[in-house]
Amino acid sequence: MNRNNIYKVFILLSFLCLSASIKAQIYIEDISTLVHKTHAERTIQLTPFYNEGIRYLDSSQVFTTINKIRSLSRKSNDYALELETKLMDLHYYSYRDYFKKEFVVNKITALNQLAKTKKVLWLEIRTHSLLANYLYSFHRDYGLGFEHYERTAQLLENVSGDEFPLKQICLYQLGNAYHTFREYKNAIKFLIKAKSTKSSLNSYYYDMHIHNHLGDSYRNIKSLDSSYYYFNVTLQKALKADDRVWEGISSGNIGYNNFLEGKLETAQPLIELDAKIAIENEDWGLATNALALLSKIQLSKNNISKAYKLSEEASLYARKSGQYRRFALVFPLQSKIATYQFKPELSIKYADSAVVVKDSLAKLYDARKLIRAQQRIEIEKQKFQDEKEDQEQSKQLLIRNGFIVILLLLITIIILFYNRYRLRVKNKEQLAFQELQTAVARLENFKTSIINKNKIIAQLEQKFKKSDNNEGGKKSEIEAQLELELELEKATILTDKDWLEFTVLFEQAYSGFFKRLKVKYPKLTPSETRMITLSKLQLTNKEMALMLGVGIPAIRQVKSRLQKKINLNKGNTLLDMILKI
Repeated sequence: MNRNNIYKVFILLSFLCLSASIKAQIYIEDISTLVHKTHAERTIQLTPFYNEGIRYLDSSQVFTTINKIRSLSRKSNDYALELETKLMDLHYYSYRDYFKKEFVVNKITALNQLAKTKKVLWLEIRTHSLLANYLYSFHRDYGLGFEHYERTAQLLENVSGDEFPLKQICLYQLGNAYHTFREYKNAIKFLIKAKSTKSSLNSYYYDMHIHNHLGDSYRNIKSLDSSYYYFNVTLQKALKADDRVWEGISSGNIGYNNFLEGKLETAQPLIELDAKIAIENEDWGLATNALALLSKIQLSKNNISKAYKLSEEASLYARKSGQYRRFALVFPLQSKIATYQFKPELSIKYADSAVVVKDSLAKLYDARKLIRAQQRIEIEKQKFQDEKEDQEQSKQLLIRNGFIVILLLLITIIILFYNRYRLRVKNKEQLAFQELQTAVARLENFKTSIINKNKIIAQLEQKFKKSDNNEGGKKSEIEAQLELELELEKATILTDKDWLEFTVLFEQAYSGFFKRLKVKYPKLTPSETRMITLSKLQLTNKEMALMLGVGIPAIRQVKSRLQKKINLNKGNTLLDMILKI
């Protein structure tokens, strides 16, 4: 390829890119104005791009614009705008029939779940609405379509048109779906809600369709007064907007109401205007209906030739419309006219055709109703299964939580008992420690008392000697000895009662000592036991003698006997043995 050709290709590609950019800019003038706006503000700016740009531009043009907005949202830290770009992607997928249904539904459902998780209400509503339109309109999945339409309406209950500018459109779509399925009372309910919604995005298009559907729904439930009201509203709006199409439709509807009431003279000019405008605009379906009604009026006036001419014209436009359902009006009319013309074979032929058309349309309608009913059943089954699984999970969760609660209670109880046990043990230990300290202190008092009494005894002995010297032997030695023994007896502390109290106190200070002593030396005499007990306190021979009320030689004698009795090893003293017990 030479340089000139390369240059031409470059120029062409540049032109195409520029063209795509210009086309995108037609729908979004300046993407920077989208940053950090409310959902309502963004919706007003982006609606042309959703309705026209994403729907009709090629993929490169669409995604170039979306990716620019996405990049800007991330740079600006505008999470809501980034979520909007995800919704744009999904609209592109839903508008193209080469994407598989499962792929598109999964994508929309995933974004819907994200909206629920993040609690982004506008996105949850938009994804439900998108799913409803995609399933209902593109795949005739009426059951799920209605589910999402109704969920959209539920979420819109407490949202105003100012907050969510697409509210009127969403409510109209559900009302229109009910109208299509001839569920007129439900249609009226949501169409009135749509009519009452105020929003900056409300359009003449939806306003006219809402009022027209309300008029038709009221007519079908035999409430002609309300039907007249709404058809007259559409007519006045059409005249104000100089809209010939809607002027014809509204006039025709009002004329048909008059026809149903038998007001043929009032009905005829209105229906004639409807037929004229329909033919002008080549709306052959509407023209068929209007001409068929005019033919019936002429037939009721016994004007057979005019009725015949109008029926033939209606038949022609029915074929031109390509709408099979239009023959449901034409064939019965032609059969009746043929009867008036005394053409029984032709009348039967048209009557048979009318039956075929009627049956076919009934089957189509019934099939659609059946599809929706079956889909509803499947949805209910799935809901039941989901609820059953949720209940089972809840049951398992409840059981698990019950076990956890019981376990926690048991652990709590164990901890409480353990803490109480530890507290009791601690209290006992503190009490035992206090008792031990008390016992040790009292034993120390015994020792101190003994020492003090030793001093008293020493003083008594000294006194005795002095008395003896001073009195010059006036007192006999026996008297003096008796006097001293009397004083010594008063100084002796260990009576039998005292010994019992002493052993209790000693046991507290040296727990289990007497038991261990008895096990080790079972043949000890009471006096030997006392000797060992006092030795444990490391008292001197003199102190022990005083406590026991005996002489020191007696103490020595007991100790000597003990040493022989217990067979002390060489190098060990009696005190060493006693201290080890």
